[in-house]
Amino acid sequence: MGEPFLSVVGVSRTFPGPPQVHALRDANLDLNGGELVAVVGASGSGKSTLLNIMGLLDTPTTGLVRFNGVDTADLRERERDGLRSRGSGFVFQAFHLVRHLDVVHNVMLPLVHQHAARATRRERAEAALTRVGLAHRQHASPRTLSGGEQQRVAIARALVHDPPVLLCDEPTGNLDSENTDAILELLRGLVSVTRAVVIVTHDQQVQDCADRRVEVRDGRCGSRGAT
Repeated sequence: MGEPFLSVVGVSRTFPGPPQVHALRDANLDLNGGELVAVVGASGSGKSTLLNIMGLLDTPTTGLVRFNGVDTADLRERERDGLRSRGSGFVFQAFHLVRHLDVVHNVMLPLVHQHAARATRRERAEAALTRVGLAHRQHASPRTLSGGEQQRVAIARALVHDPPVLLCDEPTGNLDSENTDAILELLRGLVSVTRAVVIVTHDQQVQDCADRRVEVRDGRCGSRGAT
C-alpha cells in the first residue's frame, strides 16, 4: 500500500475556557483510497472536531495532518485553502444549500472558488447531478426538493471537483429509512482506489456498511475493521 491519502498524527485539539475543553487527545488515523470509514462515538466525544481537522477546516493544537504526504502545518493560509478546496469534499447533515440558487448553480459553487471557466463549471455540475440521479432536477429550487433529494444535491456539490477525500458529518441524520438506504448506497458507490469516504455517524446501519470503524472516546481514536 502506498502513501495514505490523509494522515492524522498525534493530534490534540484544545479549546480555551474556562473550562478548557480537550476535544482530541493524541489522535492518530490513516485514510487510504478504496475505503469507507465510519467515525463513531458518543455526542461530544470529538468526532466532528476530528472531521474538521481532517478537512483542514480547523488546525490541531499539537500534532500534524499530512495530505498526500504534505505536512499541512508548513503551508500558508492560502495554500491550505487551496489544498482543502481541491482535496476534500464536505457533506453535512443540514445540507447547507443556497436557497436562492437553483440546483445546478448550488453544485457549481466549489468550482467558482477554483476560478474554473463557466462552461466547465456547468459541464461538471451536470455530470455530478447525473451521477447522483438528479439531472432532471437541475433547474429546481432547493425549496421544492425532498430531504433525500437535497442530500443528493449536497453530495453532487461535494463531488463536483472530484476530491480524493469525501467527508460526511451525519449525512443520514435528517433522513427516513428509505432515503438513508439510498444515500448509503450512493456513498458506498463513490468509494474507489482514487477516493476514500469518511462518515461521522450514530447510525448502526451506516456503521454496518463501512469497511472500518474508528471509535472516538474522550478525544482518543481506536480503529477496527467492520464485522
